[in-house]
Order: sequence, then C-alpha cells, then structure tokens
Amino acid sequence: MIFRLAWQLWRYRIWQSVRISFIIAVLVLAALAGFVWLHQQQLRLDADKRDIAVSLVLEGSVTADAARALAADLRSLAPSLVERIEIISDSALIEHIQSRHGIALSDLLGDSIVPTILRVHFVSSALDASSLAAFIEECRTIPDIADITYPVTRSVRVFEEETRLRWIGGAAVALWLVVVGVVLWLYFRSVLPLVRRERESLVLLGASAPTVRLVRMLYASYSIVVGMAIAAAIVAAVWLLHIYPSIEPVAIAVAGAVIASVVAVVGIAAGFAVEPK
Repeated sequence: MIFRLAWQLWRYRIWQSVRISFIIAVLVLAALAGFVWLHQQQLRLDADKRDIAVSLVLEGSVTADAARALAADLRSLAPSLVERIEIISDSALIEHIQSRHGIALSDLLGDSIVPTILRVHFVSSALDASSLAAFIEECRTIPDIADITYPVTRSVRVFEEETRLRWIGGAAVALWLVVVGVVLWLYFRSVLPLVRRERESLVLLGASAPTVRLVRMLYASYSIVVGMAIAAAIVAAVWLLHIYPSIEPVAIAVAGAVIASVVAVVGIAAGFAVEPK
C-alpha cells in the first residue's frame, strides 16, 4: 500500500518528478564522464612510467655471476617496486649483434666492449617521485655500482602531471559532492512538504500519520531511482554501441555503483534533514 501511494503521488507530480530525475541522471553521467577522463589520463601516465628505467652501470671488475646476484638483491630490496631487471653484458650485446648483423665483435674488439649494465624496470602503479628517489639513494650506497642514469626530465614531468591529476580529481569530486548536496537539498525542500489537499487525500486512502511520512520519503526517492536508471540506460547504450570501447565494463560498473551509493547516501541525509515531522 505504501509503495502504491508513493507511486500515485509521483505520477500526480509527474513533471516535477521527471525534471529532478533528469537532473540526477545528468549528475551521475557527469561523474562517470569525469571518472572515464581521469582513468584515461592515469593509463597514459602509467604507460609513461613504464618507460622510466634506471640504468645501473657496474664496475668493470664485476663478474657475470656477481651481476646476477646484485640483480637478485635489488629485487629483494624493493619487491613491490621493481618489476624486472635486464642484465646488459658484453656477451648479450655480442650475441645480439652477431645474430642480427653477422659481425663477430669479439674478434674485432676483444673481450671487453661495454661495462655490464643493470636496467631496472618498475611497476607503474607503485612508482612515484619519492619511491624512485629512495631506490636511487639505496643504489648509490652499493660499491659495485659505478654510475646511475635515468631520464630525469621525463620522470619529473610525469610525476608532476600525476600530482596535478590527483589535485584535479580531488577538486572535481569535492565540487560534484557540493552540487549533488545542494540539488538534493533544494529538491527535498520543495517536494517533501505536501500541500493540504495531498495530505487529506492520503488520509482518506487510509494512511496514518507515520505512513504519510514514509510515503513522502518513498515518493521523493522514486525520482532519484528513476534518474539513476536513466543514466544506467544511457551508459549501457554507449557500451553496447562501442562508442567508447577502451574502458572496461567492470570499471564502469564499479564506478557507477560507487556514484549511485554516494547519491543515495547524500539523498538520505538531505531527506532526513529537511523532512517535516
């Protein structure tokens, strides 16, 4: 009975209800669009961070076995940060050039061509300015490492862009929450107080005073649910038509669930704050 009365009230105020439903849909879609943009920017930055590698030039006296042992020590030094370590040695370079160009460099230049280099590649999600600086400082304390090189300019640019992206994301979330809160506050202030004729109609239909209060809250929540349904239908249509195929459906679903939960929580809080007793 309560749901039927709330639905009848929603249909009675259909134009007002539909307007707020479309506003909620726009807010949800705006949040999803912001999430997609931030996700794409983060993927681009992760790709740039995967290109950041630290080259550790070893002393000439370091043997191949010692280089392999040092690589294992570096992995254990930062297991969550180091993804893989390449050992670039004379033998590897000679084999590569001989297999590709057919030139036997060992016969031309002797045994020593280049010093052994450990090229360290990092996990992009764990790499930031502080972790990279700490790793390099640890490497400077290792006596077998003669020199350390890495793309300084690129790494600074990538880390600055990542910090800027986080600030933009935080500011966008805060602004979106303020807008949602204000919209829902104004909406509940306008729809929850029923006019005298509507209250009397509910009483004539057999609704008690607590029931009337519950009907008001259900009626107000219907527009929010309809707005979320509209947004979900638009997102599903976009995904089915492959308009934006680069985003995984799971990521969109999780983001949509989080956004819907936030809207519901803010709506409940605003509703109980302005709902007349």
